Order: sequence, then C-alpha cells, then structure tokens
Amino acid sequence: MHKRPTLGEAINTLEQLSPHNSECAEALQEYYVFKEDGHQFFGARMLIDIVDHFNHLNEVNAING
Repeated sequence: MHKRPTLGEAINTLEQLSPHNSECAEALQEYYVFKEDGHQFFGARMLIDIVDHFNHLNEVNAING
C-alpha cells in the first residue's frame, strides 16, 4: 500500500508528467489559479488526490501486470 503524497511530491510528479500529458499541465495551472485566488487548500487537495489516484493505479497495474 502506498502513502498519500505531500503537496511537494504531487507538484514534482505532475511537473515531470506535464511535458507528456496535457491533463497534468492543466491540473498544475488550475492549482496555481486556486492559489492566486486564495484557495490553496482546495488546489493542493486536488493535486494530492490526482497523484494519489495515479500512484494507486500504478500499484494495481504492477500487481496485476
């Protein structure tokens, strides 16, 4: 079982994936808009949830692979 990523880990993961996936780039852009609008908590939660789900799917695929 994996642990939920920190905000820094989530940002790093999405920054690495952004050149290859437009949805990752869009998620980062949305986070920065949330942050500028004073809603950093909701933006951070969004990124952490996205990367947590991504990590879960990779773990399941590795087990079933």
